[in-house]
Amino acid sequence: MLIFVHNQATNILPLILGLFFKINGTGSRVVLMLSNIGLSVSGQTIERLKKQISDDAIAHARKLVTSSEGLFCTIFDNINIYQHKFQQRITNQNSMIHTTNVVILHIDTDGLDASRAIHLQTMLEMRGLRSKVTIKDIMPSDEDDAHMKKSYTCLIAQLLVLYSPDSGEWTGRAEILGQLKEMMPQDRPLKAQKTDARPFGVIDINEGSKRGIVDVLKEIGVRTSLTPQEWSSKTRLILGDWLTSSNLRAAHRDRFDEKSTYENLSYAKELSQPWHFALQATLRARQHFPSAKILRTCVYGTPYSILGAPDDYMEYRKYMFFEFSQQENASCLQCHSHNHSHSSGQCCPGPHLTFCTQGPPQACLGCQQTKLCCC
Repeated sequence: MLIFVHNQATNILPLILGLFFKINGTGSRVVLMLSNIGLSVSGQTIERLKKQISDDAIAHARKLVTSSEGLFCTIFDNINIYQHKFQQRITNQNSMIHTTNVVILHIDTDGLDASRAIHLQTMLEMRGLRSKVTIKDIMPSDEDDAHMKKSYTCLIAQLLVLYSPDSGEWTGRAEILGQLKEMMPQDRPLKAQKTDARPFGVIDINEGSKRGIVDVLKEIGVRTSLTPQEWSSKTRLILGDWLTSSNLRAAHRDRFDEKSTYENLSYAKELSQPWHFALQATLRARQHFPSAKILRTCVYGTPYSILGAPDDYMEYRKYMFFEFSQQENASCLQCHSHNHSHSSGQCCPGPHLTFCTQGPPQACLGCQQTKLCCC
């Protein structure tokens, strides 16, 4: 009956069916046949509908960007599709389709001062303070250790109850799982809320490069209908993967001498998405604290600042080789304690990398004094 019904008053069902067929890869000839029998609208109508849906989504996102109280962040990522031509000509060559998808994500302002959060000068004044960070600022506290230990214990207990042989026949198994669920420590500083993500269209720009990042940010500013001064007058949060953040930081370095905040991109603040948070955190830690220093502090267990650690990595490797090779006959480990006394009786509070040898006295890398081993 549906095929032979031809109602000119409404086309809502053929419109939905035609859109469904088109986005699932139905060919143009099949869509034309379905349109002729009344089961779908024409291919041109479907394309107009797709464009209208995209325009409405962009307008909806633009409304959030231009609102006075709206706090948002911008997320974009690219998919590059390479089109290879087997018979290339001057007018028919290999090409690349750059589909950079952009999404505007609303941020809940409950308990936040939105005007201060996006104040550009406040964000710029905080730059460079990361150099004053020490390892103590990122080390877990005793409360964090207790929380993780209890969580780990509860997880192991849950796995044992769920997957032990014949655990399904245990008496009171449901009660045990309920008690384990109550024992699991909770740490949720922010309450769960529904995400308000608004598509902002696709941009034909390769954002996988420094130049592409600059062009994408300019295109987003144009699409928001804001002037360059308005777009760059506030802090704009840019979320993405590691490549996006790395290219944005590289663009900052290359354009630092530009006078305008719109040109030097100082308004763009890169933040990591959850799937690349660990990678970015590790790379930023290595940038400010080289890996050898972090490893050195973890091995020593001494509370001195990483920034004051010795930089002689070869001496560090020699020390580690010697210490690990002397674990069974550790006759000189007191030389490497935190509070070390030289043969002169003076206490040296620094880390000591000197070790017992039969050769001449060596310099203590913690205090840079040449002393004999105290053993």
